[in-house]
Amino acid sequence: MNPPIKLPLTIHVTQEDINSGIPKKCSKCPVALAINRATGLAATVKFHPNYIGENEHDIFMTPDCVIAFINKFDAGNHVSPFSFTITEDDRI
Repeated sequence: MNPPIKLPLTIHVTQEDINSGIPKKCSKCPVALAINRATGLAATVKFHPNYIGENEHDIFMTPDCVIAFINKFDAGNHVSPFSFTITEDDRI
């Protein structure tokens, strides 16, 4: 089992993540790809219920900015690179 992610952790979603991301695929969206790159761990990003994570140590509430980004990306709308930070307060 992997140790918990060290927090706070800032995730940078790049244009490469956006170009490689797959709409409506929780583990292949640009945000999941960025988390994978930042942590070396597989990630799933969902917002029904709102969570980011895969292992029992690292499950976090999905930030509102991530939900808005994914909604736009999944709808085929233009999205731009952005960053967000996960803190201990976000842990479920």
